[in-house]
Amino acid sequence: MSVDLSQFQESFFTESAEHVETMESGLLDLEQRPQDLDLLNRIFRAAH
Repeated sequence: MSVDLSQFQESFFTESAEHVETMESGLLDLEQRPQDLDLLNRIFRAAH
């Protein structure tokens, strides 16, 4: 029995791109607001 992994790969890549985008924008925002713990937590959640 063979499993078609293409649907999982597509979902993985889509979600990964969203997480990278969240981290990127968060890191740019963090330069302006280094004390923003909510922002830092959002970045950590996206990385995890």
